[in-house]
Amino acid sequence: MAFLHAEFACICTYHPALISVVNWPSQKVIRHLTVKSSQRFIYAATVVKFVGDPRYNSIQRLDAILSTSTEAPLSPFINLDTLYHQILGAAQLENIDATLTIFGMLEFCPKPLTLANIAGFMALSIQDVNLLLYNLHSIIKISDLNSEVKFFHASFSDFLTSGLTLLSDRRPQRPILLMVVIGLWGCFRSVTALPNPNLVASFTNV
Repeated sequence: MAFLHAEFACICTYHPALISVVNWPSQKVIRHLTVKSSQRFIYAATVVKFVGDPRYNSIQRLDAILSTSTEAPLSPFINLDTLYHQILGAAQLENIDATLTIFGMLEFCPKPLTLANIAGFMALSIQDVNLLLYNLHSIIKISDLNSEVKFFHASFSDFLTSGLTLLSDRRPQRPILLMVVIGLWGCFRSVTALPNPNLVASFTNV
């Protein structure tokens, strides 16, 4: 609870939409978020990153998280999965296939990847890759051009490989992992080092 108190107080000091806001969020909300985190720090940390983005309305983002709440405490893994769905939904990914391809690279590549690595592999500019990940900084860590691009926490990898479907009105409901692998396969087809086709075939039968 102390972490949430401190982080929300910090958000209130720099967020342009919160200059005139006082006593936000309430003690009840902080207690509720503490219960939802179920002592998993990553849930609270991801909430803070998502809500604290100065490009968006923090109050609306926190309200969206709270709108999924239930009276009974859920598993912290379920709460995290729900939060990750909300983050992806709020990002309004117009280029979802390219974004899922990047997820696949980060998930399956055995070596650390930088922005330049990803851009070169996908035949995109570094600026294009930055734009693809622009609204995902609460789940993907990007320090600079030469630093490793990676998920903030292993729980997002678990989310990708869990068999859950991506909540979207734009495409049929298919497991996220299937969509990630199909996107990655499409990118790999343009280079000489192809992945094992039997691996992709096994996912297409899901």
